[in-house]
Amino acid sequence: EVNEALHLSDQEKEIVTDCIHKIKLELEHPIDKHSKQLIVRNIELLLDYCMRFYERQFITRNEVNKQIIERFDKILDSHFETKPAQTFDMLSNETYAGLLHLSSEYFNDLLKYETGKSFKEYVQFKRFEKAKEWLTNTDKPLSQITQELGFQNPQYFSRLFKKITGCSPNDFRMPNLKKCLIRIELEVQILNLCYETYFFSWIICRYHKSTYLCNVFFIVLDLRLTKVGARRCSFFYVHTQTA
Repeated sequence: EVNEALHLSDQEKEIVTDCIHKIKLELEHPIDKHSKQLIVRNIELLLDYCMRFYERQFITRNEVNKQIIERFDKILDSHFETKPAQTFDMLSNETYAGLLHLSSEYFNDLLKYETGKSFKEYVQFKRFEKAKEWLTNTDKPLSQITQELGFQNPQYFSRLFKKITGCSPNDFRMPNLKKCLIRIELEVQILNLCYETYFFSWIICRYHKSTYLCNVFFIVLDLRLTKVGARRCSFFYVHTQTA
């Protein structure tokens, strides 16, 4: 199933229909020597209107177009995560346009208008965005990233990566790795604080031997672990009431 590439309002449909009607009228009833010239002019007028309406829809259908790009991004991400590297050579505008129920020409024009990139340029851009993500958030070696994203070899990938980002993959990874280590160290300190606070409160309760409970502060850590380390830490406290 392929959806139409030209979305017309009711008024625009009337304009297109009128042009077609005039062309048909001249074809069926050629009255004089002017018929041929009128047919040509009406065809040119029809094509001009179609081009006008075609370009207009990229402006007025902005939200719909963004949703299409988002769907395309999800399909690409799924491909990066699950498909074998050799299939990257088979990525084509026609394949993805078909998955999105669009014509390949319309899909390429849509990408160009929304992102400023052609299909090939956008796919390449997304591959490097995925490479940056893996360099930042995983400990995958460069050779594995190169293979999984379908590049020829690590040397070729490194040259392209430096050309696009201004630094090599290893240079890009080191500052992010340092930030991650600092974040992990901070989370360990918070975790230690949690244990110290709980232990200190328990000592106070034991010392007073009272039926009244002390006010205890609990720190709750929400650790999302990856191969590199904890990515997020949030904490809050619960103020207990006396018995």
